[in-house]
Amino acid sequence: MIKKLVMALFVVSALVGCSDSGNKEVTVDQARLITDTTLGGKPAVSMSLSEGSHDNYMSVTFAKRIVDVGKIKSEKREQTQLISMSVDWDGKHYVESSKHDTWSSVKVSKKPDGVEVSVSGRFVRAATDEYIDVSPSTLMIEGSDVELITN
Repeated sequence: MIKKLVMALFVVSALVGCSDSGNKEVTVDQARLITDTTLGGKPAVSMSLSEGSHDNYMSVTFAKRIVDVGKIKSEKREQTQLISMSVDWDGKHYVESSKHDTWSSVKVSKKPDGVEVSVSGRFVRAATDEYIDVSPSTLMIEGSDVELITN
């Protein structure tokens, strides 16, 4: 009986250990800077999204043509003409990589009060194989910035 209990505890603790990826997980909740730009030669918007700190932020650039088309997901840099994202957090720079398990997702939707931007993703510091996960985060963009995104 004790042997079975010890074995069960071992299996449970092994499973718990395997479920913890060790990745840093962050959330963004503020849009700090929104500018017009181009991506793949087409009109685009670049945004800096943060959690309040000027040191910790996510850079998001997306083609204006994705507004209201649904979620755009990039896996292993396949959607380079539609979205480009990276993360700077705690003094470290994270990117998407075709050689690592990385991805990014953005959805941009017009709403009566503005534009809703939802982002998430997994990024890597390729030199150290250190990952950062951006939890699904949704921000409402209002005021004059709406025109930058929708025009």
